[in-house]
Amino acid sequence: MKTSRLCLFHRISLGRACAVFVVFAIASAGLFASESIVRVAMSDGIELETVVVLPDGEGPWPVVMERTPYNCRKAVVKNLDLAKRGYVAVAQNIRGTGKSAGTWTGFGNDGWGGPGFRDGVDTVAWLRAQSWCNGRIGLFGGSASGIAAQLLVAAAPEGLACAYVNAASDNLYETMFPGGCYRTNTVDTWPNAEPLRPEIRRHPMYDDYWRARDARSRSDVADVPVYVTGVWFDLFQRSTVSYFKVQNTNWLPRSDGHCKLFVYPGAHGAPPGQLEYPDRANQSADAAIGSMMEWYDYWLKDADNGILL
Repeated sequence: MKTSRLCLFHRISLGRACAVFVVFAIASAGLFASESIVRVAMSDGIELETVVVLPDGEGPWPVVMERTPYNCRKAVVKNLDLAKRGYVAVAQNIRGTGKSAGTWTGFGNDGWGGPGFRDGVDTVAWLRAQSWCNGRIGLFGGSASGIAAQLLVAAAPEGLACAYVNAASDNLYETMFPGGCYRTNTVDTWPNAEPLRPEIRRHPMYDDYWRARDARSRSDVADVPVYVTGVWFDLFQRSTVSYFKVQNTNWLPRSDGHCKLFVYPGAHGAPPGQLEYPDRANQSADAAIGSMMEWYDYWLKDADNGILL
């Protein structure tokens, strides 16, 4: 049986720095980077655990950030060798997850609302205020962290230059209630969803609860170039294609559609049932990973690498 490598990856104030809890050196391809675990205060005072990996040498540098409800200390963005390519890698636990303070609301604090409801926006503002950041920030996200990335793209904060999103949902209502029917096999098996299920069931119709988690609804103002990738046998396959279509269509009048789509054989984790992938499935996954780095180089470093061709 052929298997695919993807789904890819399945107290500091906004203006100043204070305690760094852990600092140590990590080796990567002959280069050394410093890794710090800090806490970043949101606009309502809630602090989120954040890992910062700085390249060796003198900055400032562009930043690639992942926001996740899982363990930010083991986030995918930390394992992409970004430091040796001259990027700061940042991983953050979403509010109420990991060692971040607050209550986990299923991405309800990760959009474009007022204080307490725009954690991604607050984090981008904090990043831009750091001496090691050159003001250009890219996003990485796969699955749950991809949902957080899409919501931050929808907020379109100043300094957000691009995003790379893999296998994520841009409209959580359609994912949880396709055709208006509760999707048991998704909601009841989703990690971290157990405390959210009663609230999800209280909203069987599209309402303000879902509107705050609907990145697609703001695609007309989300003028951030996004590389959308996904796999054919995935619960988010439909969202992958629709997100690209809406983002690219709304971008066309302004920028000739600076969005990109790459869908290849794979599933959201292990292959379901007796499914077998084509012989070259892993080559497609490798190409998606390689072009991701080209995407960041193009938008964050002005590299003339032809990624938009």
